[in-house]
Amino acid sequence: MANKYDELSNKIINLIGGQENISFFTHCITRLRFNLKDRSLTDITAIGKLKGVIGVQWQGDQLQIIIGQEVDDAYRQICLVNHLKEETEIVENLDPDLKKTKKKLNIKQSLLVIVDCMAPIFPLLIGASLLKCLCILLSTAGWVQESNITYQFFYQAASAGMYYFPIFLGATSAKRFGANQGLGMLMGAMLVFPEIQSLLNSGQPLAIFGVPVTTSYVYYASSIIPAILIVWVMSKVEKFLNKYLPAAFKSMLTPFLTLCVMIPLGFCVLGPVAAIVGAWFSTLINGIYNTFGLFAVAALSAAFPWIVSTGMHSAVLPPYYMWALSTMGYDPITKVAAFLANINVGCSGLACAIKFKDPDKKAVAISAALPAILAGTSEPVIFGVDLKYMKPMYGASVGGLIGGLIAGAMKVKGYAGQNSILGLVTFGLGGPANLFWMVIAVVVGAIVSFVVTLILIKKGDLDD
Repeated sequence: MANKYDELSNKIINLIGGQENISFFTHCITRLRFNLKDRSLTDITAIGKLKGVIGVQWQGDQLQIIIGQEVDDAYRQICLVNHLKEETEIVENLDPDLKKTKKKLNIKQSLLVIVDCMAPIFPLLIGASLLKCLCILLSTAGWVQESNITYQFFYQAASAGMYYFPIFLGATSAKRFGANQGLGMLMGAMLVFPEIQSLLNSGQPLAIFGVPVTTSYVYYASSIIPAILIVWVMSKVEKFLNKYLPAAFKSMLTPFLTLCVMIPLGFCVLGPVAAIVGAWFSTLINGIYNTFGLFAVAALSAAFPWIVSTGMHSAVLPPYYMWALSTMGYDPITKVAAFLANINVGCSGLACAIKFKDPDKKAVAISAALPAILAGTSEPVIFGVDLKYMKPMYGASVGGLIGGLIAGAMKVKGYAGQNSILGLVTFGLGGPANLFWMVIAVVVGAIVSFVVTLILIKKGDLDD
């Protein structure tokens, strides 16, 4: 039986310079992500014309191919046809290539690494968040008692997905950096182990081998940056030991010595540094929100579609989102802005559907816009319609600005849940007024995005 992604899976490897040009291949919720050694070998124009491809873009040396919500099917088909192992490095020895690209290391590449580490576990984050949200709603409405055993199983299972996030991240980070996944998971597990958390929260002075353990600002549950940083350094230590230890003792001494090095290094240096940087970042965002309030939400909501188009939203915003949920119980800025932006880009796409004369283009615009509104997946409409014709992006940004002003002015609080119209009910966790004002912000932003896009688009603007 023919597969929708047969053409893509059969041609993509040749169009990116062959399998030997791949250093890492994974995917996120909507995009295939190829880390390539030599981008000049890629025929990006031909890739964009393949069936099932919505858009193609570069982020550093990473090629991002936008597929949409069926990206997992495309990824598995490519791996199956080309005999690639799913979500792992294609070539183990990349040292020569790392030396060549060392000079190019920058903030953007670092953010892309974070995205690669988090991409495989986004479904976990989404599923656990929605499940926990549903439990809280049922309990708040009085339909289920918190003492109910079934409720407790579902609630605690969802909580485990969030609390033990560093463990899952340890596994994906180890895979990304070419390290042992078991050791990577242990790096994450030690950060959230209950007895160690009790030590860190005891208030008493702590030291390992006489080196002080920083406990201020340190809260590793649900964290992102500490686990990734620690596993990255661990991968360097492990590779160093494997290179110099006698072959007969590697299997025994490498994991043992890696742990001996990483436990003090992780708790005395790397973990605290990453946690403090994360806390400063979160404090900065909170400070901006507290100082500028409605303008901060409005600015981020207007800019969010453009941030998504770079692929950076998956790396920059989750650290604050996770910190806010775990410390305050809600997110007053990034969650609200992301929610508004998804609805707005979808509405601007629907405006294009009205303007299109070609029935096929109308169908494409509608099918790309609806996932943003109903499922919170905005990449198809951003790359397939809005960014392609540009003016719809302006319409979505104006809608985000107006909707964000309303939400910011009324101090709307966002909670764990899907960034789509179906997840609007989660704002009720902040009370009826919180839900009411978010509904107003969404409706006004959607109308503005739709109308402004209609006004901006002139005859000929939607011609290819």
